[in-house]
Amino acid sequence: MSGEEAAAAGRLAEIALAFYAAATGTGSFERALALSRAALGADTCFYYVSRLDDATRLDLHVAGAVSADRIDDYTHRWAPLNLRQRAWVEVPDGQVIDFDRVVPASEFVQSAAWRGFMRAHVPMLHALGLAVTVVPGLQARLGLGRLPENGPFPNEARARLAALAPHLRRAARARMRLVDAQAASPLSQDVAGLVELAVARYDREGRFLGANGPMRRLAARRDGLALGPAGLMPQRPGDAAALADAIRGAESGVRLPLARASGPVPYLADVIPILPPKREVLVVVSDPAAPVAVTEASLAELFGLTEGQAALARAIAEGVPLNVHAACAGIPLETARSRLKAVLARTGCRRQAELAALLARLPGLRPLTP
Repeated sequence: MSGEEAAAAGRLAEIALAFYAAATGTGSFERALALSRAALGADTCFYYVSRLDDATRLDLHVAGAVSADRIDDYTHRWAPLNLRQRAWVEVPDGQVIDFDRVVPASEFVQSAAWRGFMRAHVPMLHALGLAVTVVPGLQARLGLGRLPENGPFPNEARARLAALAPHLRRAARARMRLVDAQAASPLSQDVAGLVELAVARYDREGRFLGANGPMRRLAARRDGLALGPAGLMPQRPGDAAALADAIRGAESGVRLPLARASGPVPYLADVIPILPPKREVLVVVSDPAAPVAVTEASLAELFGLTEGQAALARAIAEGVPLNVHAACAGIPLETARSRLKAVLARTGCRRQAELAALLARLPGLRPLTP
């Protein structure tokens, strides 16, 4: 790797860390967006969480050549006229969108949205985006824009955003669970417990500096991964050597599989270097095979439901008729029907039978009736 490539990789790692920090409340989105603008050659960056069923934008952050006080005007009046807007909903989860390919700039400058508002207040003629969907109806969006005079994004910028996508996807998923929980019931949920990024910290020489609570809990399972004075200790010697080499030689992000004792699906360890002056390395471990305990609380977190909606969803999963649930919950049948409509919108289902089939596929939930 050349010096220039190593520097570019380091900048991307710093952006990933900034988004992790912002997602968990230990950093700011403003810093993450500023780093993104510099590394990807953007004039404007924005990040927000959107509920697709009612077009509500949550957790909005904007940096660069945008009049922030006009974002509400754009959202409610001009966004529906933006010919590129529907691409956000249609893009596959975690994929990069090049909006110049959706609607060419030569065509977009003739649109009502550009001529009537965007040219003066949101001058993103050339744009890239990354969309992350946790559940149907809830999406996080990172958008990058360039002024007309600066031309389209080069291929290099698209490649860099694609390289960032796995990290931004994970950070966005954690953030969306947190934001949606706060919006749905700010007083009834311990939202800090919804962000489970298992992280261990090392210096550049490979000395262990500490681990957070989720990492300690993961290691306590003793399922192929332990935690001791020297840090993470994979059970398989080859994994331990690969992890140690990755930590000591970290110049850019590396992903390693770490074998487990209980089954064939490995843990995934992302080794992420922090740039000087701190010069640390983070190891973020995820467990693709982790079982999900599906309770009313986890249904509320998973689909962004209120307490009453989650109770109704669990009743449907267990085969309880709607009128019976309403009677047991002490609510009018019309209220139960209204809650069912909201649950269908949140889960992307059209009918109660589809919802029951969806919930039946979740671990820990099985309907009582065929």
